[in-house]
Amino acid sequence: MSVEHRAKLSAAHSGKTISKEHLAKLIAANTGRSVSAATRLKISAANRQRSPEMLARIAAAISQHPNRLERRVLAALIDAFPAAGWKFNDGVVVAGKIPDFIRSDGLRLAVDIHGDYWHRNDTFAMLRARRQIFRAAGWRLVIVWEREFNKTQTLLLRRVRAAESRVRREMIHGE
Repeated sequence: MSVEHRAKLSAAHSGKTISKEHLAKLIAANTGRSVSAATRLKISAANRQRSPEMLARIAAAISQHPNRLERRVLAALIDAFPAAGWKFNDGVVVAGKIPDFIRSDGLRLAVDIHGDYWHRNDTFAMLRARRQIFRAAGWRLVIVWEREFNKTQTLLLRRVRAAESRVRREMIHGE
């Protein structure tokens, strides 16, 4: 699809909303769908082929258009830790992974917020593996689910405080 064609489509659909009936049909059509193991392997293989420069460009592009949940999480992080310098990830790639939020003060601490829709097929083993990848690269990763954050923001803040104290302890003791 050409850039001109994409621009025309975008202009034609700007400001339009879909009806509640159509939205209900879309939701019903996608309810209960899951990605097969074979498809997950294909996606994983495709992601491994991306260069570090490509990943940095993707991270920078994502940070320019945060969704509502990401904006709420960032506001909560900034309110709770005003001196920490939390920000959207503007290009940091950790071992081929792109965290949602990072600290700008040099502390190697990242936060991932997992939306209930896009990450609904993530298993505990996948989350553990992601944390281990960050850990091996010298980072601490805090993962919070959208439903947890919507229920109470204190869970995010407790996890971040705990991870921050572990990172500082490791810096002091050289663990």
